[in-house]
Amino acid sequence: MSECKYDGQTDAGTVYDSLELTDGIQSRFVQDRLQETEWQDRGYIADLKEVEHYLQSERPGFAGSLHMRSLRNYYPVEVDCIRKELEEGIYTSPEEFRRLKAEQETTERQVTDDIERQKTDKEEETRRKWREKGGRP
Repeated sequence: MSECKYDGQTDAGTVYDSLELTDGIQSRFVQDRLQETEWQDRGYIADLKEVEHYLQSERPGFAGSLHMRSLRNYYPVEVDCIRKELEEGIYTSPEEFRRLKAEQETTERQVTDDIERQKTDKEEETRRKWREKGGRP
């Protein structure tokens, strides 16, 4: 399951009320995630409800925009699925979500591997130049 960003607490430190978490879910996508999410990961559902809220808001304001950006960075697949459902009426099934999530994780691993490879290559090149200039190994 997805890692929960707030560990069951709001930014103000207030523990989530279970009714607050389950009331007002606007999309079938978030309802599906609720059914798959354990209690200790309830912050995940709270985050997805906030995504729904921001997507339905006309003007979320500066702080709201920053928060939405962080949610989008943290949950890119979920945000896209919720947006498609709320704005275009396109529902993402649990199977499709798992496929999209696996693709995202594969892409993230590839990017991380590429970055590490570039760092290693750069260090090796710098070391080679160091030795060419007479530096000690």
